[in-house]
Amino acid sequence: MKTEQEITKYYVLYVQARTERKVEKALNKIGINAYVPIQRQLHQWKDRKSWVDTVLFNNYVFVEATPKSKNSVFNVNHIKKFVQFEGKPACLNSQDIELIHHLCLVNDHVEICQNFYCKGQEVQILSGQLIGQKGKIIDEPNGKKLRIEIESLGCFAKVALEAFNVRVI
Repeated sequence: MKTEQEITKYYVLYVQARTERKVEKALNKIGINAYVPIQRQLHQWKDRKSWVDTVLFNNYVFVEATPKSKNSVFNVNHIKKFVQFEGKPACLNSQDIELIHHLCLVNDHVEICQNFYCKGQEVQILSGQLIGQKGKIIDEPNGKKLRIEIESLGCFAKVALEAFNVRVI
């Protein structure tokens, strides 16, 4: 029977921007099973359309390792840290990895929201002069600001708010 230190788990690494595939290749080369979910997506520019292999989780690389051997990943460049959840390295089970594999095979465009807010979500403002007002997120959050459409004001006011000032309803 395997001890806790011998059971392999899938850990999530946070890596430098746009180095996911490079890190995956380097980890696999030294014998660590690494996985970067990639989906083939049709992108459109002004003058053409083209199929592009797109990383689904920006800055993330998934690695299979034991708790004892997980720190050997830091022998590779561009790795910043393990993604933490409640103070411990985030772990996925094989079903989660299988689900991610299936997401890569979906024919429709898959978009991963790495924050708590996505376009179209209904939110309520928690502080400030608009406290209690409800609105809808009108574009993809970038950074810490959300643009919210507030219908109840009798017009469609577009307000930029800090993400911590709203909650999903």
